[in-house]
Amino acid sequence: MSETQHNSEALAIRLAQMAHDHRCEQIVVLDLRGVSPITDFFVVCTGSSDRQMRTTGEEMMVVCKKEGDPAYGHSGLDTATWVLVDFVNVAGASRVLRS
Repeated sequence: MSETQHNSEALAIRLAQMAHDHRCEQIVVLDLRGVSPITDFFVVCTGSSDRQMRTTGEEMMVVCKKEGDPAYGHSGLDTATWVLVDFVNVAGASRVLRS
């Protein structure tokens, strides 16, 4: 396993842990190495409110930037019914599930 792949895997696990810490549910880490030319891992989770999704996405960006893995881009924070944060080798997406 290359250093980039190891760092990608560690980042994906870190994002999943942050989602868990924010009480997100249905957290899944998809290993896309060798499947996708775009990203190595995709972290998906659900939440119960727009606020929860916004806070989770924002914290992912702040914490990862401090740790040396700044986000390349993001989308959906304005409405927060879904949020996508792109760390190039890892992408994180969250969606609000309404009853």
